[in-house]
Amino acid sequence: MANLNKLFNDYFKIEFNSKGLKSIVNPKDINSMDFMLQNDNNYINYKKVFRELGQFDLLYSKNGKIIKLDSTSVCTSDNANVCFKNVNDDIELEENFSFEEDYMRWDINIKNKTDHELKLLDFQLPLCFNTAYARAWQETYLRRAIRHSFVAGNGSFIFLNKAGGDPPFLLIMPTPGTSVDCFDVETTHDAGRFEGIYSIYLHANNKNQDKKWRLPTPNKLINGGDSQSYGFVFKWVKNHEQIRECLYLNNLIDVRIMPGMTVPVGLECKIYLRTKLKEISIIPEFENETNIIEIDSEADNYLFSVSFQKLGENLITIVDKNGFKSYLQFFVTEPLETMIKKRSDFITKNQFYNNKTKWFDGLIGLWNMKEKSSPNPDNTHGLQDYMVSGGDDCFKAPFLARKNSIYPMDEEIKIIEYYLENYVWGKHQRTDKEKPYPYGIHGGENWYVNRNNKIGFGSGGLGQDRMWRSFDYPHLVLVYLKMYEIAKYYPDKCNYLTFDQYLERAYRTAVAFFEVPIAIEMKKPWDFNGYPTWAYTQGNFNEKIIPDLINVLQNEGKEEEASKIKNEWEKKVKYFIYDHEFPFGSEMFFDATAFESTHAIAKYAIDNHINPDEKLWQDPNSKEWYSHPEIKVEDINHFMHRQIQGNIACRGWLEMNFNQFGSDIRAGGNSSYNLSYMSQLGGWAVLDYGLNHSKNLYDHINLGYASILSSWALLNSGNEKNDFGYWFKGIENDGAAGWSYEPKLKNNPWGVSEMERGIWNVDGEIDMGLGSSIDSLCTILIDDPCFKTICYGGNLKEYDDRYEIFSLDGVRNKFHCRLKDLNMSIELKRDQFSDTEPIIIFKKDNILQMTINNTSKDDHMSYIDISTDNLKSLSLEMNGKNILPDKSENIYRIQFHNNSEKEIISISH
Repeated sequence: MANLNKLFNDYFKIEFNSKGLKSIVNPKDINSMDFMLQNDNNYINYKKVFRELGQFDLLYSKNGKIIKLDSTSVCTSDNANVCFKNVNDDIELEENFSFEEDYMRWDINIKNKTDHELKLLDFQLPLCFNTAYARAWQETYLRRAIRHSFVAGNGSFIFLNKAGGDPPFLLIMPTPGTSVDCFDVETTHDAGRFEGIYSIYLHANNKNQDKKWRLPTPNKLINGGDSQSYGFVFKWVKNHEQIRECLYLNNLIDVRIMPGMTVPVGLECKIYLRTKLKEISIIPEFENETNIIEIDSEADNYLFSVSFQKLGENLITIVDKNGFKSYLQFFVTEPLETMIKKRSDFITKNQFYNNKTKWFDGLIGLWNMKEKSSPNPDNTHGLQDYMVSGGDDCFKAPFLARKNSIYPMDEEIKIIEYYLENYVWGKHQRTDKEKPYPYGIHGGENWYVNRNNKIGFGSGGLGQDRMWRSFDYPHLVLVYLKMYEIAKYYPDKCNYLTFDQYLERAYRTAVAFFEVPIAIEMKKPWDFNGYPTWAYTQGNFNEKIIPDLINVLQNEGKEEEASKIKNEWEKKVKYFIYDHEFPFGSEMFFDATAFESTHAIAKYAIDNHINPDEKLWQDPNSKEWYSHPEIKVEDINHFMHRQIQGNIACRGWLEMNFNQFGSDIRAGGNSSYNLSYMSQLGGWAVLDYGLNHSKNLYDHINLGYASILSSWALLNSGNEKNDFGYWFKGIENDGAAGWSYEPKLKNNPWGVSEMERGIWNVDGEIDMGLGSSIDSLCTILIDDPCFKTICYGGNLKEYDDRYEIFSLDGVRNKFHCRLKDLNMSIELKRDQFSDTEPIIIFKKDNILQMTINNTSKDDHMSYIDISTDNLKSLSLEMNGKNILPDKSENIYRIQFHNNSEKEIISISH
């Protein structure tokens, strides 16, 4: 039906003007969200930036002269169709928006009115979706969209989901013959709020004249009197599974890939395609360095095994017998163990400052790959102070501590301790003797300036009391706790503090996390005025370390300290589950920072008994008391589901490019800042959910593993053959890393200089993500309905009587078996699975045999943590002798002697 400038039926309600569509609403959506940008954001000049759906920019060539189609649109409509026509002497361009059954069509026809050939060069379609976020949480999570775009030729598609992940989703699919070749964004410079005007290009020949875009961008010839048609179908769906089904039914491709699109050399990659297209084949970009085997093809299902040898970007082209072409963009890295060790070695050798004459003595700073040197507070390389002063989220020590808890190196541990003694203690962090705010962490653009600020305390958070940034605290809690672990396992390697002293530092810093920021009143000119409650009300990355700290304190017999942290942490747990409808926000109007924390909170609530309370704590700003008279299991489970839904809503899942599959999506959309640290921190959450909580474990394990691999594409590492790095050449940058990836031809990232497509030239926060992946990396054996029996993080050899799994996950300390008849997880607390001998599972009786290396080659006790469906039925043997569980029924101790390089453990039910 039509009503003035409206068209609607049971499925769509659209509004239009003379230029195009300005509103798309699902009439069944209880929140009446508009999927087109609306004039309801006070920071956007709506009249200036908005372009209706149906507007375009068309560049064509006539007799060698480049012309832009410039005409006034003429609009006509009836009860089922809206038509827009643009005409000049050469071209008639007609667009029709029409309803058919439960979907909407957008048909475009370009007719050559002349009697000679025209060449279409660029055909740009602006898509001005409602991705401008608001500080109001309900508005953002219920009435703002996240755009997911897969630009891949004929196999392209776009879908929009609400920021909170609730249905409906709007799926946009190209009709047969339509190819999306490129995209771009006209930025409005509203970082953290709005990406700008996103456009797709059906042709981008002139735009890509320098041939720097990875996909083909051919022009299109239209003979005199002929026409060229394009089109899209808009359809509402409820979830990702329905998107897959629609792609299949509409002659596109449902693509699944394991282990991800960032693929370390040596790991097998499998590609599963489900499509109605016929005679499908895949073609590698580097035929001599890519091995492809078609494993299976039957009834519209194709399964390929791919082994890559060429480091860097690798393009796989999908073709069918009728000319369909789509593309999969992979990134191939060095082996994970090589990258982890190389990154740690690079940081300690190139980014560490040892100069007693400088206030930043002990700094572990950034690296600039363009300059092949490390910026510092005296030579910033044009970067902002917070980036080069080792504060904010540019900490490197969390990565180094995580790595050295697995692969301890004397020189690297020495540098971590030097950093803690000379740069942190009594400088970046206040000591136990300093009043007020002992153990507080000075923050800001330059913490040194703020610590020594003449303004002093009581300054509204501007001077010496600028210690309110809650994000800084968990980073140091993690470093101290990992150093406790290193000092306990390898006391001869630590000379600054003992393991007990490191644990005390971790505990006191955690106390400061909860007590210091909330005690400091922030005043103008800060955007927030009042007492920061963010330790309780906001996700702070790396704070999943808090439950670990509680467990360690308990295991060390420090019950009072454990109880203190437990009580504070549970205030946060209850707040997230009961006291805020959308506790997913962070510093920005919308980003993904919280989703490591939200999962840690949900996981903690499921695994621990939470007690009801009355007036648990009072918000110092609103004066509201938070009480929780009843704690229900169903509420906890509901929160677990909602937070993982929110995590996946802002994560690339169906977009099969290395910079999208598993990458988080911020307010800037997936057109900028790809593969940030939250790709891997939030990826830990998705993977853990898949392994331990999901009813759809196959998909969640697949997405989670792709996520924890994803950002390793930012590591600039290689060998002599590729000049020691893909992104920045030269041995000086071998082991350096980029902060994030920018996917457009031209990019203007916040904080660094303008750049072409590629990774940032400085590393910044990315080591938070790479470090988190060290926590998450594991080897998984699983029966997958699409890929069959496969191994994530390792290679699998299957025989008639057994599986042999070779762990290649980079850390070799976690193995998960998710076979139909065997569900078991094994974590080694100090040592590692063999790097030469496989984990063996005998099929007949489900006996598991594993070889554990004596990593430190000395006399010590090692611990094995096992979880399975029936722990009491387990039996462990080493050297023919039974191993009994420790205090906890799932922890087993094994004794290594300095003359034993490895031990073989057998586990049976």
